Amino acid sequence: MAKYKSDVRAQGAMAATGSFEKFNSASRSAMLVSQISQNCAPENPELPFCLNGYELQLARYTTSIKMPANALIVGVGPRFMVGRGFMAVQKNNHKTIIFFNEKKHELDVIETAPFSRTHDIFANEFKEQHVVRTMQPGMRVSEGTLLAKTNTITKDNLYTQSLNANVVYLSDPASIEDGIRFNTEWLKRAQPLAAGRVTGEWGSTRFPRNLYGDDETYLPFPGNGEKIRDDGLVFALCKYDPIFDCINMLPEMLREPDRVHDQLVHVPPDARNAYVTNVDVIDTTKDTSQIPSTPIGMETMAAIYANQKTEYFNRILDICEEYQRKNPKVKFSDALTNLMYKAYGNQPNSPRSRINKHARTMAIKRVLRGVEVDEYHIRIDIAWRFQLDNGCKGSGTHGNKGVGCRQSPPEDMYTDEFGNVADIVLYGAGCVARLNPGQLYEQYIGAFCRDIRLDVIAMMQQNNVAGAFAHILKAVEILSPPTYELYVRKTQPEQLKAIEEVVNDKLYALIPDDNDWIGVQTILDINAFRAPNKSRVRFKNFKGEYEWTRAPALIGPVQFFILDKSSFKPMSVAVARRNNFGLPSTQNKSTKVAYPTNVQAPRVYAEDEIRSLFAVAGGRAAMDVIEISTNPVATEMAVTKCFNADSPANVRGIIDRNILPVGSGRNTAFVESIMMVGGIGITNTKGGE
Repeated sequence: MAKYKSDVRAQGAMAATGSFEKFNSASRSAMLVSQISQNCAPENPELPFCLNGYELQLARYTTSIKMPANALIVGVGPRFMVGRGFMAVQKNNHKTIIFFNEKKHELDVIETAPFSRTHDIFANEFKEQHVVRTMQPGMRVSEGTLLAKTNTITKDNLYTQSLNANVVYLSDPASIEDGIRFNTEWLKRAQPLAAGRVTGEWGSTRFPRNLYGDDETYLPFPGNGEKIRDDGLVFALCKYDPIFDCINMLPEMLREPDRVHDQLVHVPPDARNAYVTNVDVIDTTKDTSQIPSTPIGMETMAAIYANQKTEYFNRILDICEEYQRKNPKVKFSDALTNLMYKAYGNQPNSPRSRINKHARTMAIKRVLRGVEVDEYHIRIDIAWRFQLDNGCKGSGTHGNKGVGCRQSPPEDMYTDEFGNVADIVLYGAGCVARLNPGQLYEQYIGAFCRDIRLDVIAMMQQNNVAGAFAHILKAVEILSPPTYELYVRKTQPEQLKAIEEVVNDKLYALIPDDNDWIGVQTILDINAFRAPNKSRVRFKNFKGEYEWTRAPALIGPVQFFILDKSSFKPMSVAVARRNNFGLPSTQNKSTKVAYPTNVQAPRVYAEDEIRSLFAVAGGRAAMDVIEISTNPVATEMAVTKCFNADSPANVRGIIDRNILPVGSGRNTAFVESIMMVGGIGITNTKGGE
């Protein structure tokens, strides 16, 4: 159900992102469309409480591997032949399917790669479907058959790329000015998948150390599916030394890298717990008649992967050449032709690969980026869960983006009297100032659906089946009239199934974006029927003590996702940036994710605090604290102008004045407090103390 209103007006991209975009400003909605394209999907994304009706349609067109046409399977070739033993390849996650394309009448190929890479860092893992695991030559597969899908498609074939997060709107110091306070447990669930590649090469000048083996087994690099060492080291390549090789090649010396002289190849610093997804070996030892330089035994693991690659390509060529012999007029698709070129190029000097069978053997040398390839060139693809830290960027489905400024364990996050623990803290006034109050509707309705489920569970524990379904029916009537029309016609078995789905999962509400019923009256109806659980919330103050807020605050679930703005990009600004108070600020796309500002709150000091710091510590010390530009002179000039302003901005109320001193204009309270310790008082020259 993509549209609710039966008119010819087209809906924009916002309609496919949420159910409450009509309450948000056009600028925030446009921002959301951009942010959706930056979404980094977590390992186990969740459907939101409020569905917009586009989930099935989006699942059809999201990243996946599908059969492009009606096909007759000719052959299936696994990338690795999995076996047993200490030197066997332990995992295969890559298959090549050769088929006759009945639409184009040509022999074609499709590969089920382990990952989808559309970003320089982040990736989506493909999950192979049952049809691929059971595929055999002679089998017919229909066009559009799903061969592999990412985790953004649920088991019910609905699309989602976000997590539900319990959000509370408060003026927490970490949430001021687009800041976000995260629950550490939620951040762990939100970690996206990252992927990369590392390479190593040895032969004529270097030999590999035994980093992953022992006295009995020589393993110079991790195998497919294996974990990278804790120190992130993949290769340690030692240069040949005719004098010291007798020592360097002792078994105990080969297992430890020389961190000064060896050529060390690491995974990226943030790739903790990385694992290998693919190993590709280029073996040139058979390209010439020369005796290899690599000491015997050190090449075994690389040779196994090289032989597996050769066998894989030979299987591909066998299938294609056999089919061509039986069908001489068959055409090969561009993709299959490219794959066959790779197969022939794997052993360029073999009789099978040489175009001129009478040409001189060993005549072709392989070159990579203009440099002749050494005896063994190893390319290792890796994947890992990207660690999210202060400086990561997140957003809901209302253009309400922000930057992570603080992380807290669950026990230190805001918790209400009903046991609901906040995952995210956002600034309460932000949704009003930025004209995107749709997030308040989402939070309130999400909390309502959550608590309806709790009521249903309690009723079912008392075997009150009729009451449980009536409770669900009334909630659905308020939230989604189209869904209510379906529920009211359910038979008794169907009612039991609906109750079971709510108990085991959640109460979903279908709310298309072009609906005409959600509004203030919806909230009034919810409150009249069953208001969401709302109470004072407990928090940990700056003294490390737990206390409760004076007023109640709602903790409710909303959609939230992580954006691909990484937290380690260097700054590139050349002048001081200004915030709306005229002070140097880091709140812009160029600087707020860079170190060191990404480990600080968005506003470390307001105007009064900067003045106090100038008075107590001096200008240079203050500059060291608030400096955010690559041009110190520009920032110093900006601060000087603010310091000498006739009417400085008053930012009272933004900073917690119970912790930082109160002042107005040229603040003297903090200075006076310090000087009083030394017995020095300040007297106003115009009279009065």
